[in-house]
Amino acid sequence: MRISIIDAREGMRVARNIYDRDGTALLKKGVRLTESLIQSLKKRGIFAIEIEEKKDISKEADSKLDKVLKCQDLPVKGAKR
Repeated sequence: MRISIIDAREGMRVARNIYDRDGTALLKKGVRLTESLIQSLKKRGIFAIEIEEKKDISKEADSKLDKVLKCQDLPVKGAKR
């Protein structure tokens, strides 16, 4: 997901390598941003970056719970067998 450097927050993970105007590599994909790195990118004229999108943990957890419950085959109150 592409975001403005103004919206970058500590702990976000870089999704693509970041280069300056001259093509010099500044940060590699996967680096976690710190406040210091964000300030450095701003000073170097970086206006936007690609960050990794957060996984929707709640959907993932619901899916795993559904699988566990199906495996246990517990009777559900009011359900016909």
